[in-house]
Amino acid sequence: MPDFYGGQAPPPEDLVEVELTIGDHSGSHSERWLLKVGYTGLAAPGYGQVVTATRKLRRGASYAITVVHLGTNLPEGPDYDYTAHVTPAPGSCAIVDDPQNLLGNWGPNPGGPPDFDGNGSSGASGLLALLANWGRARELGTPVG
Repeated sequence: MPDFYGGQAPPPEDLVEVELTIGDHSGSHSERWLLKVGYTGLAAPGYGQVVTATRKLRRGASYAITVVHLGTNLPEGPDYDYTAHVTPAPGSCAIVDDPQNLLGNWGPNPGGPPDFDGNGSSGASGLLALLANWGRARELGTPVG
């Protein structure tokens, strides 16, 4: 990420609060997950747990969204059920693009929509764009209001 602030923290007006939620909501309590949004992320602390936290991200930037499967405690292998949400603060001029339906509540069997490789990473990804203002959203053809 480029350093726009000379090594200093950005001023508060250049930051947007984004709520991240990730984990296994199912009754099996069998999976552990990581939600990555650009350079930050949030991991469920244990199998079958769902965690929510707020992160501050720079306004005017875009961030890739990925979900990573960290493991299972099922002897027969993972069932890939999870909950993943990226929720920008109200009025923050944010667009969440999720064309592969990565976000939401998935499972239990057959689990989530993405295909996971042998390393536990999803081939699916989304995008979070934190725009400077709604005028930029209109320029991109995004419905506003």
